[in-house]
Amino acid sequence: MEIDKCTYESLVEKCQDNGWIMKGGYPWQDDPFLEEYPYEFSECSDLEELRSTFTHGNWAIRQGFLYDDLAFVQQVDGGDEWWTLKRVARNGDAADWIDFESWSFEPSANYRLGTQGDTFTNSIRAMQMASPDQCKRLTYSLPKGSPRWDFSKVTEIDFDHIPRTCRSFSTQMGDYTLKVYERPSSDGFVAELFDRDSKRIIVSSDGASSALDAAKSLQETARLCIDNDVHDPGRLRDLQSLESRALQARLASKAIPAPEREKHQGAQAI
Repeated sequence: MEIDKCTYESLVEKCQDNGWIMKGGYPWQDDPFLEEYPYEFSECSDLEELRSTFTHGNWAIRQGFLYDDLAFVQQVDGGDEWWTLKRVARNGDAADWIDFESWSFEPSANYRLGTQGDTFTNSIRAMQMASPDQCKRLTYSLPKGSPRWDFSKVTEIDFDHIPRTCRSFSTQMGDYTLKVYERPSSDGFVAELFDRDSKRIIVSSDGASSALDAAKSLQETARLCIDNDVHDPGRLRDLQSLESRALQARLASKAIPAPEREKHQGAQAI
């Protein structure tokens, strides 16, 4: 899928920070007339399309692919050295991106171990979940052995009735579903752990500045639940957030008109 002009121009400008793919860069210093590779970028609609892209191999230098808030630009002609960037703004210039890694993706993209061991999937998910600072400090990985996280985007309406695109990550651990997501009218991420069958919420918290931190915390809690049989009433009381708090969090994710909000709040009080 083609990218918009603003995104294209911001990426080309950012590429001038990389000596291997900048105009007049290292590969063409001995013979400038060999510099004939254009900057070409396209967007992958889902993770499997991105995986297929990397398994294809033999991409030309300056060929790039985008997925969610990530961009990958080939640094070696016909190679597998992807300059990895994260989008942090949409102003149309180089400052829209931070570069933080150089990855060889083909081996992990080709190698699968199922839902509990897909290294490629969780490597990309961790980059998506991480804050820009975590990416820059290279502290963006999920714990070893993490279940495979899924990703989706939804459009929600905020309290000002403006559509907002919200990101959501989810996975399964034992009898539990873990979910980390954005709300249109709040900063940070909501983290929820609930029983997969009954949908009963065990833990709900909000305000996490990083989806990655929220995901790690949920995994630790889920492991504690699994190891200690959270279905025991005593254990449940120790770990469970008030269900009213979870309900309030869900209501806050919608732009409910004031009379409707008051009606809901009155129902909770009863």
